[in-house]
Amino acid sequence: MKKENGIALITLIITIVVMLILASIALYATLSDGGIFDVTHDSIDETTNKTEIEELHVIVEQCLNDSMIKGYGSYITDKALYTAIREVVGYSDETGLLRNVKTTKTSEGDYLITFLDTKRQYSISKEGEISEDFTVIDNTDSVIDIFEGIKNADEIE
Repeated sequence: MKKENGIALITLIITIVVMLILASIALYATLSDGGIFDVTHDSIDETTNKTEIEELHVIVEQCLNDSMIKGYGSYITDKALYTAIREVVGYSDETGLLRNVKTTKTSEGDYLITFLDTKRQYSISKEGEISEDFTVIDNTDSVIDIFEGIKNADEIE
């Protein structure tokens, strides 16, 4: 009988040691730099970035189509940009104002589109070229919005 109890005790100790080794490997894979949480965070960040760029491509295509139809040539106009952002990104039903985006116009006539929830700012040329590189804006309240307070595209000249 004593032999059987001794073997069971040794088996129990080996099992506990193996479990501790597996637990330490799992913790390392989860919590270390480049672990599961870091990879997940990076994937979410990359997916959000690609989604914003895709939205910008749709916005630019709508703007250029609208400009061509209205005879403005192949340039983005403020009115077409406002309309496209309103359709693609959306607006608040309560206020009628654009949501989650601020648009700034540079002195060269290009546009800077700032997504408020991610604080990323992308550049779009007046010809519709999108820069996929972005700048992170720390204080989005300081971004000047050319469409601030506008509820309807007819308010834009």
